[in-house]
Amino acid sequence: MGDGFQMAKGIMAGQSEIVIELGRRRLIVIYAGWEKDRLVVRRTISVDLPSDMDRDDPEEVGRWIGATLSEANIPRNRVIIALSRQRVALKRLTLPTVDKVELPQMTRLAMQSQLSFDPETAVIDFLPEKHDETSTTVLAVAVPQDVLEFMRRMTTAAGLRLECVSMRGMGAATLIGVMNGMMSPPAARVLVVDLVGENLELSVVDDGAIRFSRAAEIVEEENGCKSADTVIREIRRTWLSYRMIDEDSHVDGALLFGEQGITSETVDSIREILKMRTEKLQRHPRVDTNGAVMHDVWPLAGLLLGCHLNTDSINFVKPRRAPDIRARKRLIMLGCTGAISIILFGGWTLAKMKIEPLRQQLDTLKRTSASLAPEYRRYGRDLYKLEHLKRWESARVEWLDHATALAALSPAPDSVVLDKWTGTLKFRGVQYDHKADVWSAPREISIVLDGEARDRQTADAFRAALVSSNFYTASSGGVDAQGGRRLPYGFTYRLRTTVVSPGKASVVAASPETDAVEEAAGDGQ
Repeated sequence: MGDGFQMAKGIMAGQSEIVIELGRRRLIVIYAGWEKDRLVVRRTISVDLPSDMDRDDPEEVGRWIGATLSEANIPRNRVIIALSRQRVALKRLTLPTVDKVELPQMTRLAMQSQLSFDPETAVIDFLPEKHDETSTTVLAVAVPQDVLEFMRRMTTAAGLRLECVSMRGMGAATLIGVMNGMMSPPAARVLVVDLVGENLELSVVDDGAIRFSRAAEIVEEENGCKSADTVIREIRRTWLSYRMIDEDSHVDGALLFGEQGITSETVDSIREILKMRTEKLQRHPRVDTNGAVMHDVWPLAGLLLGCHLNTDSINFVKPRRAPDIRARKRLIMLGCTGAISIILFGGWTLAKMKIEPLRQQLDTLKRTSASLAPEYRRYGRDLYKLEHLKRWESARVEWLDHATALAALSPAPDSVVLDKWTGTLKFRGVQYDHKADVWSAPREISIVLDGEARDRQTADAFRAALVSSNFYTASSGGVDAQGGRRLPYGFTYRLRTTVVSPGKASVVAASPETDAVEEAAGDGQ
């Protein structure tokens, strides 16, 4: 299990809690309890996530965390989730109000305008830091709702009860705030260099409150350790940025959290950059490590310490909201609603006595309906089948009727010789429109006529008869020209129709003389 879990020397009595930080590559857990005035560490876990696990599935991740806790003999209990700085948005805002009722909503509106993600889905909490006559300075922190929902589902799958979701940096600030003279002389404002998680976090903590915070990506070397050069470069960049944006940018000292190797490698360089005393956190007066390895869990221990000391902190599970000034009015309305409900309940009891026979009759009708339902559905299926068969049969083409109609439309046999005709049916099946409740059987009938005519006039007359018919749309399938084998002029006509049978409708045979007479009559008019 990677680095594995570190067991403390002994198990002590008292209520215990769990703090979890889940990164993309690593899980960090501390399990500790409170004894008298000290936090006693019982177990710590620092383990790599399985490579074959879907890290975007909260249920799968939760089940794995539950199994990991069971393997470490950590009982399921209340849990605090620590979020890295990169997963939250943090702003220090000065708001033009000192009214506690206005402060939550004003903080939310001011914070929403500065978020890089959807402000409507943001969960926002804040800590008041400083008041003057007309304004209040707050530390506002926001996290996307989907991140919080992921944590809820994950802890449920792990068998844990979610108590708090906060920033890892709040734990570091708590450690410094309650540190009683560890740095000699004591430092009121401290630069925290947090190398615990998968990224570098830098914060300026002023008397236990975060004044400035920033996170940076850290390049890992081939052995999986953080690059000291990257850490030093990001600290130099953060220090310059902080001094530019904060008028009162003095810092009394720096404190490092993290693995022994990287902190030892960078502490001297950081001390040279900042020109101030810089120390590594190795112990704390209010934390009994009990022999556990702490370099990965110090900020998580700080979150537990703050929880037991009731210090103000960020909690996205229960963010600060405006006081409910209408609670008394709601209580009165609820009382009135209760009285009305009693009256209505009495009326409902009387009505129930009258409605019971009707309900029995309704039950009888429902049973009858249920017994007849299969027969009704079978009738509906048979009806649709019958209609489908009728529509399918309607697509059958009466080719003989078409041949008869075309023979009737053609000129005299001594004027035209029909060599052959070919009929084709394109049928797209039976279709039913559920919205309009309409059946259809789309089809298209094509007939190709090949023949020879005595002369061009006769061929044109035959085509005119086809065009003027009520059944067919005619077009030439080739070039009408001399060269027939029996009669001089060959022709090919393509006919289209949707009529399956022309029936016995009367047709007028084509002849050149008839066309000539009609043309003359038209000219006379």
